[in-house]
Parts: sequence; structure tokens; C-alpha cells
Amino acid sequence: MTRGADNPFLDLQIWPHIKRRDDDIVIATYAKFGYLRMQVILHELVSASKGGQNRLLPWVELSHQKSKKRIDVLEEFTGRRILRTHLPSDNIHKHSGKYIFIGRDPRDLVFNAFHFLKGVNENWYNHFGQYGPQLSKPTQNFESFWKEWMENDGEPLWPYFQHLQSWWEKRNEANVLLIHFLDFKDNMEKELRRISDFLDLKIRPESWPDLLEACNYSRVSKVCLEEANIESPFWNGGRVLSEEASLSHSWKECLTDIDEAELENKVFDIIGKTGKNWLLRH
Repeated sequence: MTRGADNPFLDLQIWPHIKRRDDDIVIATYAKFGYLRMQVILHELVSASKGGQNRLLPWVELSHQKSKKRIDVLEEFTGRRILRTHLPSDNIHKHSGKYIFIGRDPRDLVFNAFHFLKGVNENWYNHFGQYGPQLSKPTQNFESFWKEWMENDGEPLWPYFQHLQSWWEKRNEANVLLIHFLDFKDNMEKELRRISDFLDLKIRPESWPDLLEACNYSRVSKVCLEEANIESPFWNGGRVLSEEASLSHSWKECLTDIDEAELENKVFDIIGKTGKNWLLRH
């Protein structure tokens, strides 16, 4: 796959055509980081505060024949918009809007990406092959897939470490909030209240019990599978996605101490000790 800004799946010319609004919410993630989970949660939070927003969250910079139509729909929408991006902060961050960056242990990320690419069928590969190079289903084991991803900085997706560094460097900006994926499992209520405060949402105290129930981890996981339209021809009826989604931290059985040390050293070089301790959790 072509790398960086030349990646044919990521069109850097789309964002400049979007007229930003002060109340825009942008979810920023690398691929397979849990943007759909955050989409569901933000929908519940914004709805509870009586703020209208778009139910479906567009991947703005995706090179696609419908990109112009997506921009038109966004311009027409009158409620609070929720957008998503897989780009580094340098390409999209402005002083207007609020940005939520989701961090996740890259070992979880690569494990999920590996099984995702193994699980989708030829319809998925043929569809996205229209907008870039024709990818192929991974034939190697996870250990080899991991080594390729590390050695070639995100192959076969796109560069990871510059993406991580760019958002980490924005962590002290007033309109940027960093959230770790595992914090949703460890202390959901605390993270929901952090997000609510960050977005200046006015949620009534009596609404919180129902909100916490709507955003609990199991319920959101179920909604995510439904949102992905797993009955579509892409997903083989969702069978593979459902099975692999239940495998937690299986990379522990595959990666060596050397593999993990290489990752720790790389992350330390990119975002330092504080960033490493924040990111690498298992």
C-alpha cells in the first residue's frame, strides 16, 4: 500500500472543503481503535443533553465516489456534528471544534486488524480495491503480520507512529481530549463524565443512571456489531467478527519478550516515558 500522504485510501483534499463549526466533535483514531464504540457513546451523551447530531458518523477523508455527497450532507445538517478521522493531527486540527483522540495498546490494534482482514471476504477486498491498490487476505500467521507492521510502520495499513506522536503532542490543547480504550472498561462512569465536561454537555443528574446503562461495555459491543451491518456480503454473516472479537489479548500467546521490548523502546522514543505508560496497558 502506498504510504503516508500518498495513501490512496486517505484523501487529504476533503477536509479543507468542510466548513468547520465551533461545536463540531471529531473522533480521531488509528484504524481498528474503537471509533465505532465511541460513536455509540457520543450519540447517547449528546442525545441525553438534547443536542441533535448525525446518527451515522462519516469517515471524512476516505477516498470514495460519494465523498462530495457526504460533504453536502454535513453542510445541510443543523445539529451538532460528529465526524471521524484516521489522520494525524497536523492534517485536520484547528482551534474550532472538539477533538477526542482514542489511544489503545498497539498490540490489541494489530491483533484486531489481523483478524479483521482475515475475516472479511473477497467482496470487501474488491470494493476497496476500487479506491486504491488491491489488498489481499493475510496468509501469514499473526507473529509474521506483527513483524511486518512494526518493521514497515503500519504495513499494510498506514503509518502508525507519526499518527500517535502528532496527537500526543496536542494533549495539552484546550480542545483536545485523550481517552484510552481500556478506561471505558475499567471506569466507564468516570470517562463518560470526563467526555461530557469536555464537550460542555448539559446532562441532568437524573439522566445518568439510564445513560450509564445505555453505555455499558456489553451493550455497546452488541450495538457495534449491529452498526457494522454484519449481515452484509462483506462480513460472512458476522461469524468471524463475532468469534474473534471475543478473543481478548491473544497476542500474549504469540509475541516474544524481544517483540514487546522493541515496541516499548519504539513508543518511548516517540512519546517518552509518560506516554509509554499511558499507552501500553495489558
